[in-house]
This record gives sequence, structure tokens and C-alpha cells, in this order.
Amino acid sequence: MLDSSPYDVIVDTGEGLFKVQVKFTSQVPTVRKNSIHISLSNSYVFYTIKAVDYFAIYSTYFGGFFIIPNSGNHQAFRLNPKGKYSDNFNKFVFK
Repeated sequence: MLDSSPYDVIVDTGEGLFKVQVKFTSQVPTVRKNSIHISLSNSYVFYTIKAVDYFAIYSTYFGGFFIIPNSGNHQAFRLNPKGKYSDNFNKFVFK
């Protein structure tokens, strides 16, 4: 897509189209936390629910994607495959 678009790709599930913002991180977790922190933007602007349906965040350290629905108020995520978003790790479900 274009840089002017708030989403990067459109996913067609056969039952609907979903706007997805794709992020990438090569960050390594700190020893104490075993999780990574990823900011969604450089500003305090939220990705609205109207603009983006899902975030697809790829971590080279964890070797996979976190597919997280947009709630409309995320500015950042702290990710760990065994943490809060464990159900979102490498499960490509769009509803």
C-alpha cells in the first residue's frame, strides 16, 4: 500500500476484508522481563478502529507473528509468546 495509508495490507478471509498494519522488531528481551516492547508510532496518534483492524507484529527473536485486534487505543505492546498475547502468537485468525 502507499505510505499515506494507515494500513499496510488487506487480508481477504473469504468472509471479509481486514486492514492490517504490519510491524517488525529485531529487539531482544531484557534478562529480567523476557518480553519485547514495540511502539506503534513516533507520535501520540492512535490507529483508529476505522483505519486499522489488526496489527501483525513480527519478532525475529520469538520467530513469529503476533496478530492483535485493534482496540483503538494502543500506542505500544509488550510482547511475549507466553504472556498476555500468547493466544495471538502465530495464530492467523481474523474475525
